[in-house]
Amino acid sequence: FEKIAMEISCAEEQEKEIEKKQEEAVTQQEMNLTAAEMYRLWDDTLNLVWGLLEANLNEADMEALRKEEREWITFKDAEVQAAGQENVGGSIQPLLEAMRAAELTKARVYELAEYAK
Repeated sequence: FEKIAMEISCAEEQEKEIEKKQEEAVTQQEMNLTAAEMYRLWDDTLNLVWGLLEANLNEADMEALRKEEREWITFKDAEVQAAGQENVGGSIQPLLEAMRAAELTKARVYELAEYAK
């Protein structure tokens, strides 16, 4: 379970680099790309944490977690869609959606890490 803490710490370091890029982004396209990069970072981290939990939790706990995860994915998808709703087709829509997806996924990573304790 120390590996989960290490993965999160590594992601936090990478997050700082992406935040720096976000601050330097000038065009909408650059902003959209860095937001997507941030979401990818936390989604990849979530998948790593998930794999570590699968390897270490008993089957009953894992099954309960799978059910919770399916519900969370439905919630996340609805939240992401809502984030871009007012700007459908606009150049800012991908930015708003990716930022919301990154925010929710990062929070979920920390929730999942609690299962390791």
